[in-house]
Amino acid sequence: MKNLKVSIIVIPFVFLLLSNPLLSQDTIVLQPGAIDGKDAMVRSFMPNKNWGDNESLFAAAWTYNGDFGITRPLFSFDLSVIPDSSNISNASLSLFYDPNCGHEGHGGSNESYLSRITNPWEENTTTWNTQPSFTTQSQAFLPASSSSTQDYVDIDVTDLVLDMINDPENSYGFILRHVDEVEYRSLIFASSDHPNESLHPRLEITFCQTPIAQYTFEPNNNLIHFFDYSVDASSWFWDFGDGFFSNLQNPEHYYAENGNYEVCLTVNNDCGSDIFCDSLSVYYTSTSSKYAENMVRIYPNPGNGSINISFSEIRDDKVLIELISYTGKSLFKKEFAIYGNNKNTELDLSNYDSGVYFIRLTNNSFNKTQKIVIQ
Repeated sequence: MKNLKVSIIVIPFVFLLLSNPLLSQDTIVLQPGAIDGKDAMVRSFMPNKNWGDNESLFAAAWTYNGDFGITRPLFSFDLSVIPDSSNISNASLSLFYDPNCGHEGHGGSNESYLSRITNPWEENTTTWNTQPSFTTQSQAFLPASSSSTQDYVDIDVTDLVLDMINDPENSYGFILRHVDEVEYRSLIFASSDHPNESLHPRLEITFCQTPIAQYTFEPNNNLIHFFDYSVDASSWFWDFGDGFFSNLQNPEHYYAENGNYEVCLTVNNDCGSDIFCDSLSVYYTSTSSKYAENMVRIYPNPGNGSINISFSEIRDDKVLIELISYTGKSLFKKEFAIYGNNKNTELDLSNYDSGVYFIRLTNNSFNKTQKIVIQ
């Protein structure tokens, strides 16, 4: 699936944000250069020397002028660019062979581990004797190289990065070391100081952001209009607090009875879900509600598709009859004239699905709303 580039490459610090709207996922690519990059080597045969400006990153167990020495590279990325509340689905690290190293290349049984550094360190001061501690928790394994110039592309460091995000106070980047630090073995990669920017260490992180549920509402008597203001939501589920529900983004809902209701909106996307609840008070009073209760009958209820309305105690008048769905949508309206013996009307609802509906009767003298059930 093609990704949509929504920001640009910035030099010397490469920050690329790719977005996939269908999957609610984003990808950040971190490939810092000499100014923003942080990497160094520590070497046991020169235990007090700093190697923070080298163009190469060695992991080696070798002899130097007949003396055995171990070399470990350290490097880190700025993970603060990942938005809060993100869920990381994948993180991959790419390390590229340095063709300018002047060494014969990768060699020996050079299986290695990438581990999380747990103490602060400075690029231009750290040495073998002051190197930071690290943990083997969630460490990533690098198999032996298959050629002397192999690039290690898309190393799975998802668990390592998750640990770094979840424990930032004890996370300060990566350290690379051989499984067995005995002679002779080596891995030789380019550092962020390398003149070829495409060879700098690269970390690619794919994540999604959990949605944040939020809504407002506007009342119109007992018909309430709800407006979704959620962030990063792709589906919606409303619980209106009276036994009715909706999966529309911006529904309307008709409350048959006055009262206090807790309305909850649950939103989802591919990353997760969130819920927001708020209280709602419905108090709509018709000055003639008692009058309507005594003067109007709606029956049978439940009905099988035919509903009768009797205005037996009402003299000549006109009434607006309206059928409303349980979500508050007006399904039809008709005006009925009451005169003489014409005090009853029948509604044919056989074309409507079984379920709960509302009949609302209004005129200048009264207002009545009644819940009905079509079986």
